[in-house]
Amino acid sequence: MLSKEINGISLAYLKKGEGKKAAIFLHGNGESSALFAPYLDKIPFEGSVYAIDTRGHGESEYKEPFTIARFAEDVKAFIESENLTDVTLAGYSDGANIAFFCAEMPEVKRLYAVSGNLYENALKKKFLIPCRIIYALLFPLSFLPAIKRRRALLRLMLTDIGLDEQRLAANCGKTTVICADNDLIKQSHSLFLAEKTGNELIIFENSTHFSVIHRFMEKVVNGEIKL
Repeated sequence: MLSKEINGISLAYLKKGEGKKAAIFLHGNGESSALFAPYLDKIPFEGSVYAIDTRGHGESEYKEPFTIARFAEDVKAFIESENLTDVTLAGYSDGANIAFFCAEMPEVKRLYAVSGNLYENALKKKFLIPCRIIYALLFPLSFLPAIKRRRALLRLMLTDIGLDEQRLAANCGKTTVICADNDLIKQSHSLFLAEKTGNELIIFENSTHFSVIHRFMEKVVNGEIKL
């Protein structure tokens, strides 16, 4: 595991290969770059391949502000610090939400957004309501560091990410939206994202929110999805 100082925190990451052309993988809420570790050596890509632990995840330092927009600023600064000029971003869940912000960078040429969402109400109620209840129930214990972090992770899901539709549409043409047929994100929202970014929605059949990223990575490894 490597690390470097980005925006006043130690940001951890995995890296394979070399070059200013790069593929960067961004994990979801509460996860880490370990999600992608089994695949990195198998990816057919000429250039650098990264998997980043976002702020407060994995081995990266926790520091406020703890928001999707701030995570995106960290990733943007990381891309600049590595002097990357041709970047493919692949983000899953919260990682997709981070990537939506980063797509504004001219260095980012392609974006795969797997099971992302702009708004809290894009989550299906069967998932959203328990998250709201747990968040509220944990409040009395929020003075404990572990509980404070747990509520911070829940808050990421219970807050609109702060990217408006015009900024999303500005990245038309470079974004591919992917979801599972049994996702936690409403399929109507995934369709909305695809329409706003100018591409058809790709739906992985017989998949859930938690398995879709592995289906995606398998397709990357076998060359069905080109980075």
